[in-house]
Amino acid sequence: MFWHLEKTEEVFNFIYTDASKTSVGSIFYNRILIISDFLSALLVIVAPNPSNKIIYQIHNIITSTQKAIDIMWVPSHTGISSNEKADSLANEAITSSSSTAINTLPYHDTIRSISILIANMWQTSWDETPTTIIN
Repeated sequence: MFWHLEKTEEVFNFIYTDASKTSVGSIFYNRILIISDFLSALLVIVAPNPSNKIIYQIHNIITSTQKAIDIMWVPSHTGISSNEKADSLANEAITSSSSTAINTLPYHDTIRSISILIANMWQTSWDETPTTIIN
């Protein structure tokens, strides 16, 4: 089963939802390594004072566990075999007919996304409108 997440907010919400279902404390290992090529997501998660509720909750899960959790950024498309495999699986998830789209945006993020979309549509319409000078 593959999941395809459209937006950064969906990634955070999916991480939080998954972390809530499986308690980090119930993981058998004492040391956990999270590896990602999504640098901006990693930076937001380790920020000292996250402002987004979901990111704050992810931050609390990470900091409150008795496990050693390391977070590592790996640059994408650099020939690292495991990263290339992850990219291949991500591409398969995007193009697979068996992938499941997940929409986990909270209300305020949905409103913000819609507002941005409407503003962009209006701006495009404005930019494409021919200008006429009236004397």
